[in-house]
This record gives sequence, structure tokens and C-alpha cells, in this order.
Amino acid sequence: MTTVVRRFLLPLAVALSAAIGAGALSELPRTLITVLPGELFAETIEGTATASDGDSLRIGNNRVRILGIDAPELAQSCGESDEPTACGRAARDHLARLIDGRVVSCIVEDRDRYDRLVAQCAADGRDLGDAMVEAGMAVDYERYSHGFYAEAEARARAAGVGIWSDVFVDPEDWRARQRQRGRWKRSVARSAAINRTTGGE
Repeated sequence: MTTVVRRFLLPLAVALSAAIGAGALSELPRTLITVLPGELFAETIEGTATASDGDSLRIGNNRVRILGIDAPELAQSCGESDEPTACGRAARDHLARLIDGRVVSCIVEDRDRYDRLVAQCAADGRDLGDAMVEAGMAVDYERYSHGFYAEAEARARAAGVGIWSDVFVDPEDWRARQRQRGRWKRSVARSAAINRTTGGE
């Protein structure tokens, strides 16, 4: 089941609960009754949070990756090379302001390879993913959002806010370049070590 469908189904838990209380369960479509139960038990975590970067946060001991968005990495800069802006730190600071003093609630959907919870999160009822993308502090991570934040990204792009105010490298592409650079550096180091061992230049 896709992320978008899961987001659509979870609010129906409220309707189902109300129907059960009113004795109207038999009036709900049979397919709805069949599909909903597995979705109703999605894990939810809640509490005060701190921003780790522009698309992840901590609630207590839980590390959470916000579902469906991709923000510039902390070390990433944007804009022209002669006058870059620290867009990665700006994204983290914006998320910090969004959650400051507020209760953050996250519906957990998965766990990533870094053992972080992947979740849709809200602060005082405001979808944090939507808020970050609309402010131009993150992009719609279409591979995982299935376009859920595409409209918010279009509004940010049209308004020229955040990273859309200048040139920037997509965060996913930036990470790929960093990995490639790391592999190149390791290759150079290995070659240098071999040269030292063999007496080569």
C-alpha cells in the first residue's frame, strides 16, 4: 500500500471509531472494514522535539526522518560559488523554529537504513513536511511522497523562497556527489600508499 493511500486511510480511523460507538458499523462498506484494521495500529510518537537537520528530528530517544521531503544536508551550501549560503543549516534552523515549544506528533510508517523512524509529523496540527517544502527549505521527495508535497513545492518555486531564491543542487544529487568524491579520495589514498610501498612516484 502506498504512502499516499496510508495517509488517506489513517484519518478514517476516527470515522470508524465513531461508527462503532454509534452502532452503525454495519453501514460501512465491507471493503473499508476489510482494509482499515491493519492501518489503525500504526505507531504514533509524541512529545517535544529537537531538529537534527532540515528533514529529521528527535523526540526523546527516537530519531525521526520526516517522510516525503528532502532538505539540504547540514554541510550543503547553495547559491553561486563565490557567495554561497549555508542552506543546510538554514533548513535545520527553520525546522527548529517550527517545532519550538510545540508538541510534535509523528505517525510512523517505516524504519530507514540508519535505523531512524520514518514518519509523517505535525506540530500543533501543522504538517511539518508541508511547512518545510512550502517555505522552500526542502523539496518534495517524490520517490517516497508520491507527489504528496508537489503543490507545496510549486508554490515555493513560484514565490522564489528559500532554496528557490537562488541556484542549488538537489539534496539527493549533492549526497551522490559527496559519495563519489569520497570514493575518489580513498582511491587516491590507496594509490599513494601503493606508491610509497613500491617506491613509485
